[in-house]
Amino acid sequence: MTYIPEDNEFGTSPTIVYEICQGTVCTTALVTIHLEPEISDPISNGIDSDGDGVIDLLDLCPSIPGFNQLGCPFMIDFNVTDTFKPLNGSVATNDSYDSFVTYGEVITGNKNFEIGTLIVSSDGSYTFESPLPGLYKYFVPVCSVGPNPVCINVFLQITVLDPSSNDNIPVVNPDFMIGRKDKPVVVNIFSNDRSGNVGGALNYSSVKITEKPANGTVFMNTDGSVTFTPENGFTGDDVFSYSICEKLGTGLCSTSQVFVTVLPDDGNEVISAADDYIGLIAGKAGSNAVGGNVLANDRSTDNNSVLSASLVKAPLAEQGSIVFNANGDFTFTPAPGFTGPLEVIYSVCDDEKKSCLNATLYILVKANEIVSNTDSYQFEKGSENEKLGNILDNDLINSELFNSNDVIISIKDDGGISGLRVDNEGNLSIPKTTPSGTYLVYYRICEALFPSNCSETLVIIEVTESVDLRISKEVVLADWYEGDEIQYLIKIENIGNKVAKEVLVKDILPEGLSILSSSINGVLKVPAKKGSEIIWKLDSLEVGAQIEIVLLAKANSLNGETEKKIVNTATVSSDTKELKDEDNTSSVEILVKELFIPNVITPNIDGSNDRFEIKGLNKF
Repeated sequence: MTYIPEDNEFGTSPTIVYEICQGTVCTTALVTIHLEPEISDPISNGIDSDGDGVIDLLDLCPSIPGFNQLGCPFMIDFNVTDTFKPLNGSVATNDSYDSFVTYGEVITGNKNFEIGTLIVSSDGSYTFESPLPGLYKYFVPVCSVGPNPVCINVFLQITVLDPSSNDNIPVVNPDFMIGRKDKPVVVNIFSNDRSGNVGGALNYSSVKITEKPANGTVFMNTDGSVTFTPENGFTGDDVFSYSICEKLGTGLCSTSQVFVTVLPDDGNEVISAADDYIGLIAGKAGSNAVGGNVLANDRSTDNNSVLSASLVKAPLAEQGSIVFNANGDFTFTPAPGFTGPLEVIYSVCDDEKKSCLNATLYILVKANEIVSNTDSYQFEKGSENEKLGNILDNDLINSELFNSNDVIISIKDDGGISGLRVDNEGNLSIPKTTPSGTYLVYYRICEALFPSNCSETLVIIEVTESVDLRISKEVVLADWYEGDEIQYLIKIENIGNKVAKEVLVKDILPEGLSILSSSINGVLKVPAKKGSEIIWKLDSLEVGAQIEIVLLAKANSLNGETEKKIVNTATVSSDTKELKDEDNTSSVEILVKELFIPNVITPNIDGSNDRFEIKGLNKF
């Protein structure tokens, strides 16, 4: 199936209904086609102005007398920032012209221009800011000065990241490469590409060529570089596109272009100096550093030439400091408290310094990643220990636990709890008189070094008002004989702060005992029976109250056994949640012995049956 979209359909997802039939049986289905926003430009008007058979960005960049004859590839700019972070830059830094020029009104390159705010001055400097993440593409006209000005377009791409998200697309910046006729060109196009997320990494196995060059072939090398081989005899400009993803299957992918200029095999040496990008986390103490090499994506048409780099414009003191070496190596350290984008301008020269170009190293210093998680606490009304816990225990900064000295903690919404407190260590406390109920509390944690880097989180506090019953069971003697009447004393107390209602006292009468009677506080009370359970029911038990149940039971016959251990357990409960249940059960153990009367006595002083003793006779 071939679908030819209308001009106004780019940036939409049209749906096509089709029908499949087998004989007289038919069914319908849908096909949805996603059309990426078309890079629009009123100057090209869809015309293949360079005659290469492909309508692309090169059609916006005809060769103009008085300008750098290498065309558009030397006029590609990009930058990177976070949402709501003002960005300053210049499209003029890496431009080189043979006459005075001025920069004109911006031409929008995709639909995002309606969201981002880009202001370009006549000298090429610009300011930009956007509230939403995404890829913003513009064309900035650069025009000759004179009675008959001629203009070409500088391509500017700005990637905006959401610092609060871990689902940003990769930062994939445009590249260019330069070479000679009939000779392959090799360049590392990934040196200015980075993950858009904290702790993320690009997946180089996901790289795809999404648009092939019109006048050559592209081969991806195992070392991350790309080889462009021009067609025999071809000179001029070409372009191809590639995509790279951060995580396969997640949709975190981005696409960019590589511009190629193929020069005749004669002529002076020419160098290319591509801009660079790197990002870093500020660090909990603002001392994280980042390094790289700005010459990794720069080259000369003379393969024997050795390029060198020199610093043209260093970062401002409040942004940080940079160590910059002639071989292109650099190390940047952000200033304490600084986050945001910055630029470092440097010059690239050949070994004879006959050819030099300026380029820009763009650095984005990101705030530390704060992950604050919801906390849940339970509190018993009236408890003397008013501390709930530490809200920092499950919060992370750059995947590490917080040091309380590095953060500022505040309560944003106390949820209606008067007197809610949080100390500098993160300990959350609640007044013991807080009424029972469920409270939603919000707190904020901010970096002490970066007070604007904050996160707000929910704390769920459930205040309960539970009863606290205690039961104890006692018996006068530990040893008994079969037939004895055994008296148990069961004490029940309400030691909590709430009246207990529907109180149930249960005694599990073991085999070997039979109930005779019971009383509550001296008043006879016939308990209910359910199997082996004896049950006493009280309507309520006031705070501080105590009752005593006396249970009289008989030790049954041992049926020939000489003795038997009997464990008797009593429990207490109510219709209200119990504060602690470890004292709601009590057990006692007794030993029941056989009543034994010997039938033979032989007082011969041999140690056996010398005495006549009836054990347990005192019971009668």
